[in-house]
Amino acid sequence: MTEYEKINRRFENLFFGRINKALKSKINAFIEVLERGGNGKAFLENNLTNAELTKEVQRLYETVGLRHANRTTRDLKRQERKGFGFNEEWVKFIQEYLREHLTSKILFGVNETQRDYLIKVLQRSVEEGLGVDETVRNLRSSGFTDRQAATITRTEVNTASNVGVLAAGDTYEYQMQKEWVSVKDNRTRGKDPEDHASHVALNGTVIDFEDMFTDPRNGDRLNAPGDPKASAASIINCRCNLTLKPKRDSRGKLIPKRQSTVVIYPNPNRTRTVLI
Repeated sequence: MTEYEKINRRFENLFFGRINKALKSKINAFIEVLERGGNGKAFLENNLTNAELTKEVQRLYETVGLRHANRTTRDLKRQERKGFGFNEEWVKFIQEYLREHLTSKILFGVNETQRDYLIKVLQRSVEEGLGVDETVRNLRSSGFTDRQAATITRTEVNTASNVGVLAAGDTYEYQMQKEWVSVKDNRTRGKDPEDHASHVALNGTVIDFEDMFTDPRNGDRLNAPGDPKASAASIINCRCNLTLKPKRDSRGKLIPKRQSTVVIYPNPNRTRTVLI
């Protein structure tokens, strides 16, 4: 098992219980409505969000992302023989990523899946003439939240790891390339001809840091493994990781990033931004 995998297994163990508890909080609220004789379906339609789950996923991304940003920067600095340390820009990068994706991409599908499952339970109870007590027992013994928590934890720990790598690359002072690294076993997407994505084919692909990986099977474009903009077929339970490689010139020297600067002319009303 690689260092990357060992780190992520520890984080999965840490966050599984927290995420499972957050999911069960919604189940318990739903059960309370049923036991009071309330309208369970109306409750589900009007309460799609889960504040506790949102909080835990945010904590997961910041914890896991920072760990891998530090690990990646440490590896890059070794190539320069320089020191490394905590970077506040990593935190900003991860928080901005969450602002862009957390509600609309990461959590919406989770909450929608749980809602749809509970609605099906209600419908089945009505069709079979089950009472509230039996419906509640079925909910508590189904194991649904355990399975959902495991999927969420595995998926988001891996995605957060790769967001941390992106944060390190984004704040690093030299130009980067990124490489897609797939786990080599029979569970990897693409081994089965029926798979809707092929991470087998993406393994070893190296592109410039600003470019996107393209899955040759479904056409998904991903900034990194687990990119929430891609389809579920590409990201659920994905175990692939991202590595960075500094670009070098013909003399083997690291290539600094081009930076923008503001040029101020004698007339203070005239400024121009140029790349240097």
